Amino acid sequence: MDMRRISIKWMMYSSLMIIAIISSIAGGIYSYHNAEQRLLESTTDYIESLGYSRSQHLKSFLEEQREKADIIAATTQIRDVLSHEGRDEEGSESSMDNALSMMRRSLHTEFSRIHVTDPEGIVIISTDKEIEGAKISDIIPYYDINDAGISHPYISRAGERFFSITVPVDKGTELEGFVIIDISMDHIGDIVSDAAGLRETGDVYLLDSKAIALTPLRHIEEPSIDHKVNTTNFRACRLHAYLPEAEIRARHEETRIIKDYRNVSVISTHYYIESADWCLLAEIDLEEALSIQRKDIILNVLYLFIFLMVFLSITSYLISSIISSPIKKISSKVEKIISGDFETEMGKSRIKEIQSLIDSLDRILASLKLAVMKVGVKKGEIGIGELVKAKEEAEENVRKKKQQLERFAKLAIGREKKMIELKKKLKETQARLDNKEPKKQSKKQSKKQQGNKKEQ
Repeated sequence: MDMRRISIKWMMYSSLMIIAIISSIAGGIYSYHNAEQRLLESTTDYIESLGYSRSQHLKSFLEEQREKADIIAATTQIRDVLSHEGRDEEGSESSMDNALSMMRRSLHTEFSRIHVTDPEGIVIISTDKEIEGAKISDIIPYYDINDAGISHPYISRAGERFFSITVPVDKGTELEGFVIIDISMDHIGDIVSDAAGLRETGDVYLLDSKAIALTPLRHIEEPSIDHKVNTTNFRACRLHAYLPEAEIRARHEETRIIKDYRNVSVISTHYYIESADWCLLAEIDLEEALSIQRKDIILNVLYLFIFLMVFLSITSYLISSIISSPIKKISSKVEKIISGDFETEMGKSRIKEIQSLIDSLDRILASLKLAVMKVGVKKGEIGIGELVKAKEEAEENVRKKKQQLERFAKLAIGREKKMIELKKKLKETQARLDNKEPKKQSKKQSKKQQGNKKEQ
């Protein structure tokens, strides 16, 4: 059977290349998995810090506006307008003018309108003259005058979107009225939806208690007024309105991978704005989070593969040289022995397996020398071919002599068998003769006895 011969160097190189490929694949998968986990962790930290900073900014803004509203509600001008004495006196008009003047001075970049109502919610005075005398619940849909605080956002008659801060005005235990301040939702949008730091797919938006979007959605150009985003993370956020914080943390993680309002996988986190009963959600596409450094990961794996290929190529060359060099020397010395130089020494090797081969060749060489001495061929007249021939001739002579001995032994054994058979036959003949002699004697004796009787 014809087998293709493979050099040690090629075997070493092939083996180490296979190891390099397997190691590169395994190392690449492991590196990619670890890098992916690190990317997810870093992106999670990023989106959490982004959402936290926006939520804190929003909370600070709402608290600041509430403090300003409290200051306005505590002014003497507002109290004079709301006091029964002030409304009944002839100077009530003057009091209202003073209050209106103060209210207009209080209008700034955040405050859009200021209203003062009586306890029943009838507007007594407002910076928007058109709604004076109207009931506030007719101006602000779903507005409950008794629910002081931050109202549900609404759209004004002019088409602007506002939310209101309501501050009660008391005189002792008696409720005199309310100060209601309208603030444009654009200010909230500027805080929440700022594009800075959002990367390509990041989105931060605000939802009310009914999952209606209060700020623009980055991936929807013109959402409807009542567009709902009822995602898993929103529902988790709403738990903050009903359950203790410890129980919420035991049930849910604040950051998770979910499907967003586009049905796209995102890393999403939420923050509950307690003062307004709103939910702030911060999200980024999972694909972007994983692809941020995906090219770098692939390049690192490729560099690892190239490094292993070069390193193992050099290693395979060095190792194969260390192994093949003494084998080449042994081959060269065997050629000398074949040419008849039986004084060639095989030498020593530090490699255990090669040294074992050398020891075996030394024993073969000793046997060859002994064969030369037995055959009687001179060292200078014989090569390994003649030596083998002489050895074969000697073995043939031994074989012939052995065959002769075997034939002689067979002949000797045959003669021995024949002698044994002859002796056996002689014994049988002698036995028969011995049996006949007594019979003759008995016959003679009987005849003699009969003769004697006749004579008598």
